[in-house]
Amino acid sequence: MNRHRLNWSNQEICDLMEMVGAHPYLVRVALYQVAKGRITLERLLKVAPTEESPYYDHLRCHLVN
Repeated sequence: MNRHRLNWSNQEICDLMEMVGAHPYLVRVALYQVAKGRITLERLLKVAPTEESPYYDHLRCHLVN
């Protein structure tokens, strides 16, 4: 969190961890995207399983396999 200068509450951290299952790559993508201002955590949590998600390409690869 410090690396990305994000000041999240414990609840926000728990929400992210619950959504991604603490998967290191998915956590890293979330932190990067939020830190760069490309998406808010609230929006990310809503769109994560959709085509609008920053995870879309990653999830699509797993679906194809």
